[in-house]
Amino acid sequence: HYNNSVLSSGRDLLSSAIQSGKETILTNLNHEIEVSGINGKLPAGIVITGGGSLLWNLAPFIATKSEMIVRVGYPDKTIMNNDYELNNPVFSSLIGLLISISGTH
Repeated sequence: HYNNSVLSSGRDLLSSAIQSGKETILTNLNHEIEVSGINGKLPAGIVITGGGSLLWNLAPFIATKSEMIVRVGYPDKTIMNNDYELNNPVFSSLIGLLISISGTH
């Protein structure tokens, strides 16, 4: 049985690590937008994918900081034959690449 101060400091440490991770993702995202020359050219906003996109409150955090629309991208269920195990942002990039190289879409 842990005392409350140990649990509280553990939560604080975890919260700090998550916030740091979100800041790192935002910094990298802003850098990629700048170097690609698409800054100001994203009327539909930003789609985040992969496991990091599932980080708690990441999409609203990026939306607030970037002042852009942000959503989490999921693979298209019709393409995946409604395979709910693959209907996860973790697989979005991989599935998109496979569709791209197969030339089916």
